[in-house]
Amino acid sequence: DASTLGKFRIWGPDALKALQRVYVSDMSRVSDAKIRYSAMCNDDGCILDDGVLVKRGENDYYFTTSTARAGATVEWIRYHTRYDGWNFNMVNLTDAFGVINLAGPNARKVLAKVTDADVSNDAFGV
Repeated sequence: DASTLGKFRIWGPDALKALQRVYVSDMSRVSDAKIRYSAMCNDDGCILDDGVLVKRGENDYYFTTSTARAGATVEWIRYHTRYDGWNFNMVNLTDAFGVINLAGPNARKVLAKVTDADVSNDAFGV
């Protein structure tokens, strides 16, 4: 059970610019319905938080944060975008969704039994 992870949605015309400002990875390279693991660093270059980001559609993203830093991470994003007048919205979904991690050598076989989605290595670019 990973339900305690911070879970957020960010969307709007400048959502990508906000993400580009705080993540170390180039989030513009994330395609629709694809996932990127990345980290955010503080001003000294030390890791502040990490998690995964999913591109839900054009200018629409879902991302996770660590449990302990969820609130601080969102404030970090707001702090670093506060003066730019960028047009984006961000909502905390932590209490709205649960998360279950399925891992191990048979994880894809288990998932394949409950979804029509392609869960092969090729589908994930592995």
